[in-house]
Amino acid sequence: MTMKTSKTLFRKISLFAAVIAFTTVFSSCSDDDNIEEGMSLNLKVVNAAEGSGSQELYLEGTKITTVAEGESQGYVATANSGNNKNLEFKKSGSTEVYASQKVDFKNNNNYTVILSGTGNAAKVTVAEDGSLTAPASGKAKVRFVHLSTKVDNSVDIGTESGQNLITGLGYGKVSNFIEVDAGLALLNANVSGTSSNPIALRFANLAAGKIYTVVIKGSSEVSTQIVAHN
Repeated sequence: MTMKTSKTLFRKISLFAAVIAFTTVFSSCSDDDNIEEGMSLNLKVVNAAEGSGSQELYLEGTKITTVAEGESQGYVATANSGNNKNLEFKKSGSTEVYASQKVDFKNNNNYTVILSGTGNAAKVTVAEDGSLTAPASGKAKVRFVHLSTKVDNSVDIGTESGQNLITGLGYGKVSNFIEVDAGLALLNANVSGTSSNPIALRFANLAAGKIYTVVIKGSSEVSTQIVAHN
């Protein structure tokens, strides 16, 4: 290899390394967009865990709220945004951690924190709620969280007539918000790609102008817990 060829190759390698370094730094910065330490955020807390009793939620060791089994609490403001924040549920009056999760919280955002499962299988799921803009006139806005170990396959969620509204919702996953006609109170869930043996998802009538999360839960049988955001 000549000296000229060697220098040219060295310059190309150096340029390539610089591009990789810049891309890595840029990606890291992008991942941290809107995540600042100690800024305000709002948490809605849901206790969908069977047999869990009343639970207290702690964020970085500070108690946020108490929520009874099968209930949810309104949004609580806390100045604790940032990366890798520690969420812990503890039974009321106990110091023992029932379930925990590390979460990145963006500042000035809304989140729903859901406790589900039973005993050692209890888990924490965090859904980013965003700005929660109102639905169109005569509509309700709804999303679904699949947390039922009774049906741990992906599910399709649709109307009684067979129209799918959500497809391929995996266990532990959260769907996007969609708009539906106000008054809706029954949907069916099927294992994705099938139409036999639908599971009825019943809940209170969805009101016009309201925003909801429907938690699909249960280990022995499938049930729902509806959470209102406004």
